[in-house]
Formats: sequence, structure tokens, C-alpha cells
Amino acid sequence: MTPLVAVLGAPVAWMVHLLASYAVVGLACAAEWSRADGSLVLVTAICLVAALTSGVVAYRRWRVAGHAGDWERDIMLVGVLGTVMFAAAILLEAVVPAFVPLCPA
Repeated sequence: MTPLVAVLGAPVAWMVHLLASYAVVGLACAAEWSRADGSLVLVTAICLVAALTSGVVAYRRWRVAGHAGDWERDIMLVGVLGTVMFAAAILLEAVVPAFVPLCPA
């Protein structure tokens, strides 16, 4: 179970962030909800922590893994590098609402 979390945790966190952000913006625009910015920050923080936690798990297992030719070491390296990429994607998605209005007039 741990290798699965280490490799797929960050992509799943990114996907959840993307879907939850769309849901929050959709509800905010439909109901004219003024506190959507705080909800987006909360969703971003939760998903970023989840992605980074899976990266820490992958990094620890990568350090513990055996020799350079061990398949688990290579898979955990994919988990670490994927965490970097998907955490950056979560942060980039979080920056957009700061510059673009949530609901077009």
C-alpha cells in the first residue's frame, strides 16, 4: 500500500485540487458567494499537504531502498519527481484566481 501512496498520492491530490477548485468556483458564481477565495486557499492547502506527504513517503522509501538496480528504488524516484511536478501544478493552479476574477461579469 505504501508504494502505491508514494507514487500516486501527488497525482491524485492534483486531480482532487482541480476538481474541487472547479466545484468551488462554480458554486461561488451560481450563488454569488463572496467567500470563495478562502475556500480555494483551503482546498489548495489541503491538497498541497497531501501531495507533499506522499513525496515524503516516496523519499523515505527511496533512501531505504537497496542497491541502484533495485526496482523499488526506481519507482520511489518516480514518486519523488512526480511530487515535485504535481506540487508545482497545484501551486500554479492556485495563483490564477489571484489575478483573474472568479466570475466573469
